[in-house]
Amino acid sequence: MKNTLISIAAVFLFCSPLMAIDLEITRETLKGLPGVRVIVEAHTLYKQRAGLSTEQNAPIDGLSKDQIQTDVELRLRMAGIKVLTEAECNKAPGFPTLFITLIMAGSKEIDLYYYSLNIGLCQWVTLVRDPKISIGADTWSSESIGSTGSNEIGDVRNGIKDKVDKFINAWLSVNPKK
Repeated sequence: MKNTLISIAAVFLFCSPLMAIDLEITRETLKGLPGVRVIVEAHTLYKQRAGLSTEQNAPIDGLSKDQIQTDVELRLRMAGIKVLTEAECNKAPGFPTLFITLIMAGSKEIDLYYYSLNIGLCQWVTLVRDPKISIGADTWSSESIGSTGSNEIGDVRNGIKDKVDKFINAWLSVNPKK
């Protein structure tokens, strides 16, 4: 069991980039956006007798996809950033979408969870050398990994709020309130 969790931790450490793309140039890509659509993806890996089980959007000790979605949208609205519906996003230039991706792995038996958190603004971009080619790309992101016990699962929720605040600050730096 312990070896399995160490293996999971190694995957998180070596497969998740720790680089946060919050630079002046990436902040410029947020300028003039009418708002963002929010999509939360949450994945949970549990250790079970027969191996690993994966559940998408399964709550862990009270932390659910819906709770994260509500937290993020509320923070954005409080900062004056419009939360777009799917229809509004589809009409907005670049289809600006803020993805929150949380992957958690662990075991209730030993009360230890590893997590990987990524918040990224994805929008359609066009190649300068060939304007016929457009593709969705993260133009701003912030990532982290960590570990926690079930009693500290609120730390993950707070980490999400901190990353959203980082996005809000990046947004406001190029879209000052009038």
